[in-house]
Amino acid sequence: MMKVVDPGRNLLLYVGLMALLALAVGCGRAPVAAQPASNSEAAVQVNVFRVQAAPMASSALIPSVLSVERTVAVLAQREGLLKTLRGEEGARVAQGEVLAQLDDAELRTQIREAELEVSRLRIEERQFESQVDVCRLELDQEQALFKDGLTAKRQLDRARYKLEGAQQELEKSRLATRGMQTKVEGLRLELAKAVIRAPFAGLVIHRFAKLGALAAKNEKLFEVAQLSPLEVKFQLPLSQAKDLSAGSTVTLLAADGVQSLAQARIRRLAPTADAASNTLGFTADVIEDAGLLPGMSVYVKLVADAALPGVWVPRAAFLDEAALTANGTAEVWVIEGGKCAQRTVSIGAADGDQVRVETGLTAGERLIIAPPLGLKAGAPVREK
Repeated sequence: MMKVVDPGRNLLLYVGLMALLALAVGCGRAPVAAQPASNSEAAVQVNVFRVQAAPMASSALIPSVLSVERTVAVLAQREGLLKTLRGEEGARVAQGEVLAQLDDAELRTQIREAELEVSRLRIEERQFESQVDVCRLELDQEQALFKDGLTAKRQLDRARYKLEGAQQELEKSRLATRGMQTKVEGLRLELAKAVIRAPFAGLVIHRFAKLGALAAKNEKLFEVAQLSPLEVKFQLPLSQAKDLSAGSTVTLLAADGVQSLAQARIRRLAPTADAASNTLGFTADVIEDAGLLPGMSVYVKLVADAALPGVWVPRAAFLDEAALTANGTAEVWVIEGGKCAQRTVSIGAADGDQVRVETGLTAGERLIIAPPLGLKAGAPVREK
């Protein structure tokens, strides 16, 4: 008897064999390792300054103003209307140069009248001189007649008195002439006062006069200063004043405290100290003051012989250079173990592009210069 095979059973057997084969192949392959995510960051390149142990000589900046020893207020020497004005502020003037002119028409009229009076008195004086000559001649005649007994003594005395009277009138006339001449000279002096002149060569630093205004006597019209020699005056604490003496030189810096302008030599020390501020005054003459003018603001730079404690570092190391103040604090970046760290330091003083750090840094540390934007604490860094 023939056996019949079921087709569905054969299909199930085939599928099972294929699954076993696939499992055996998979178990024989080596497993593929998963790629781990990278946790390393690229190091930031930075400029580094190595803090040095040797301190830099300290310096102090003292604000002051350039001036001249001779500054004069030009006053109106008489009352009058300001007819002309020539002295402009900032103008250089020569000695005797006309700065202003007062109205002098009335003065000139008075001078002409006085000169005419002088002329009249001189004519009158000559008339009296002629009269004296006639009286003297008559006296001589009377004396001759009296000597010969031809005239009385009364006539002689009358001639003598007449001569004396004529001489007195002549003397009065001469005095009147001299008095009127003196008046003319006084009026001419007043006329000269109507012209306002520069007392010396210099610079008009102020003009107070106004054209057409009535200037009173002794009213300040201008202020004129010599251009040279320039000088600078400053005060120093008594503890620092001992380092300077007559003949010592100091450096003058511009108002920004960085640009050097000139040198100045100490000419005079104040004879006494200022008790209120416990300071001593100094006056120094500017050496080779090319381009400098009175009134300019400057700093007097003094370098001390002894160095102050602390270390000097570049100004560019600070995060906010504009906020640097003496005796204040500031933030810097340093390198610690290949990573950056922020550090708070105390500021002693600033001198140009250098800043004195009193505490917070030690010699040998690496200070980051001009730290890049976005730098974070703990970020890996390496020196360029």
